[in-house]
Amino acid sequence: MRISLTALGLWLALGLPLAACSSAGTLTDDGERDALRSPPPTSLPPRASLPPTPGATDAAAAPEGRPDAAAPPVIEADAGLAPPPPPPDDPCQGVDYLGLCEGAVAVWCEDGALQREDCGLRGQGCGWVDNTQGYFCGGQGAEPQPGGDPVVPPGGGAGCGEPLEAGNFALVNQARAQAGVGALSCDDAATRAARAHSQDMCDRGYFDHTGLDGSDTGDRLNRQSARYNAWGENIAMGTATAADTHDIWMNSPGHRRNILDGTFGRLGVGHAPCAGQHYWTQVFMD
Repeated sequence: MRISLTALGLWLALGLPLAACSSAGTLTDDGERDALRSPPPTSLPPRASLPPTPGATDAAAAPEGRPDAAAPPVIEADAGLAPPPPPPDDPCQGVDYLGLCEGAVAVWCEDGALQREDCGLRGQGCGWVDNTQGYFCGGQGAEPQPGGDPVVPPGGGAGCGEPLEAGNFALVNQARAQAGVGALSCDDAATRAARAHSQDMCDRGYFDHTGLDGSDTGDRLNRQSARYNAWGENIAMGTATAADTHDIWMNSPGHRRNILDGTFGRLGVGHAPCAGQHYWTQVFMD
């Protein structure tokens, strides 16, 4: 919560305890979380903020281990944009897990190293298999499906939003299964809140957990008549595919914690394309 110097002075003059400032919840590193048991009391004074300082960042939305404020703005908030190109010494030379074909040889990155399979030894050619296996022996396709996102398995997120949203939802449950954590169910109210925030960031040109009207995730859930005890939120900007967005979140401690938190049982994903840009929001609830 940000409070202006004038509001803070008035607060102290009235002898009110500063602990009351945190009653609306606590923001943590690069994935926002809250433990609200009910909407904040209406008697609290309205939130206010100091004018932004050029080059300054909001510590509440900054990721753990983030560079200082002098770093490029592409990584200033939460998941930020897509990661930079691989360094020259990248052992996979820019090839990802979906791979590529070099003639009849399938090439892909696994365990931090390039892997190769000569499909000719199997009497097969190399081609596109699907959005999960990528390029491999026996594949017939020449190009991946648009977006390069995984096919949503039955029950893995199908029907939970648009295809990109459902793909991202499925990846969350895949990651939780690998970590031995229970699957999340799709929540309509969380999906509406996530979509509304992604679209608002797109329409009004900002990137933050806090809306320009001062709303936080709990406020947006309350607008959708959601019932919850605690919530978490991940946001990202710039990545066009569900898989890339998921990878960025999983490589950030705060976002990964939200994704793998066993106390959450419901999730909504909201994606908003915007003039060549992409905004993503995940809203978790217990």
